Amino acid sequence: MKILITGANGFIGAYITAKLISLGHEIVCAVRDVERTRLKFPNCKIVYCNFNTDHNPAVWGERLTGMDVIINAVGILQSKAGDNIHDIHAKGTIALFEGAKLAGIKKIIHISALGIDDEKFTEYSASKREADLYLQSFKEIDWVILKPSLLYASGSFGGTSLLRALSVLPVIPLVGDGMQKFQPVHMDDLTDSIAYFINKDKPTQKVIKVAGLEQLTVKEILFSFRSWLGLKPTKAVQIPKPIIRLFCKIGDILNIAPLNSTSYHMMEHGNTASAEEFIRETEITPKSFKIALATEPLTVQSLWHARLYFLKPCICFILGVFWFMSGMISLAVAPEKAYNLMLSLNIKPSFINILLPLGCFVDMIFGLCLMLRYKVTQVGLLQLILIFVYTVTLTVLENTLWFDPLGALMKNIPILLITLVMIAIERDK
Repeated sequence: MKILITGANGFIGAYITAKLISLGHEIVCAVRDVERTRLKFPNCKIVYCNFNTDHNPAVWGERLTGMDVIINAVGILQSKAGDNIHDIHAKGTIALFEGAKLAGIKKIIHISALGIDDEKFTEYSASKREADLYLQSFKEIDWVILKPSLLYASGSFGGTSLLRALSVLPVIPLVGDGMQKFQPVHMDDLTDSIAYFINKDKPTQKVIKVAGLEQLTVKEILFSFRSWLGLKPTKAVQIPKPIIRLFCKIGDILNIAPLNSTSYHMMEHGNTASAEEFIRETEITPKSFKIALATEPLTVQSLWHARLYFLKPCICFILGVFWFMSGMISLAVAPEKAYNLMLSLNIKPSFINILLPLGCFVDMIFGLCLMLRYKVTQVGLLQLILIFVYTVTLTVLENTLWFDPLGALMKNIPILLITLVMIAIERDK
């Protein structure tokens, strides 16, 4: 069949795409990052879309012409720069559904989320519910809405990445008592069910909760991940919920997903359901969490990722503070020292009066960008260029600075390496 998958470059969408390619379907990926998706799936047709702005059903109708099935796997946890959650989950998704009508699509498979029906505090749940209810009103097109619990696989993203990162800490922090319940479901169970519904002849038109067989607490999940990652058991400590909420607020400001308010509310609400309907509808028995982990070979890359998870935003923030304070000190705290240093390098005072404040402002802007995690890769590359030019220039003008006891130039070497590390690990998917 010819199948269009929205969000094919995302964590869930990529697994769905890979599964359906293996089954011989003709896949069209509708994504924002066309080039990266083309590299990932070179044999698929890639088309551009943007759920933030593509709210005209006619535009979707043109893209969907000739498709047999569409699978919508687009989703974000909360709004951020360039992404409005209501535009993506509600307006853009509803336009996709209306475009499916115009194109005469036979079947829509929509990936939603378990727990959104009763959770009332987040825009994530409200926007997801709006699209779910809209699709449920369709009579002329076959549809199925799949609502998975916590998804896990050999790779990780979002909530599972956070849980893995927490599990490798010397002492495992718990949200309150850690008794929040989930029913983890393996990605294979979700992709197998999608393959089943694609081939199903009879109409479905149902909302199906995709949940694992076991109800596990967050504490149990954390210790299971720790064991799978090859680490010895450790102690757990309960973190008061007000402190967790504070950290989530900081995560909201600094865009540290999924350490944010939405994740907190979803975790507190719980994420469980009976697996009976899923088994009855698909004849798929979900995998046991611990058995599934035992059958997934551990790679050292998984351990690296878990250990670097919290270091990544720390590296970015600390480098940001370093750049901001470097500019601030030279501009406001000790401008005479910076001025005299430049004067000792035989730079004309007229140039110093221009270069000194300009350089300070550039340093401070770079610092703010990193602290707010805005275009980290691009800013990091500019910093590498600036450090290189700065180092070479000072080496030519005054090479004795290499022997300065405070490391006037020597410090640039570790800063260059740390910046390279920051750039290397910036991508989330």
